[in-house]
Amino acid sequence: MKKWFVLAIIVGLGFLMWATCPDKKDHQEAIKAVVINVVDEEISKLPSVVDDVAGLVGLPLARTLLNVVMNNKLKVKNYYLFSIGEVTYKGETRMVSLGILGHVFTFDEDDLREAVKKKK
Repeated sequence: MKKWFVLAIIVGLGFLMWATCPDKKDHQEAIKAVVINVVDEEISKLPSVVDDVAGLVGLPLARTLLNVVMNNKLKVKNYYLFSIGEVTYKGETRMVSLGILGHVFTFDEDDLREAVKKKK
C-alpha cells in the first residue's frame, strides 16, 4: 500500500511539473524584466538632463532591441519537467534561465551589471 502511495505522489508531482513547465514566452518575459530593471537603474544614475533624455529614448529603444534579441538569440529547450533558456554569442552557449513549476529563474541582476562592466 505504501509503495502505491509513493508512486502516486511521484506521478502526481511529475504531472504537475509537466503541466506547469514554462515556455519560451515565459522565459522571454522573465529575462526582459531583469534586463529592463538594470537598464532603468543604470539610466537613473546618469546626470538629470541625460537621465531625462535617456529615459525618454533609451528605455523604449532598449525594450525594442531586447525584443528583437530575445526572438532571435534565445533558444528554449523543453525537457517536459523543466525548461532551459540558452543564448549563443560568438560561438559560446550560456544558460540564462531555468523554468520549473511555472516559474522562470534568471541570472541575477548583479551578474548582469558585472557582465556589462566587463564589456566596457
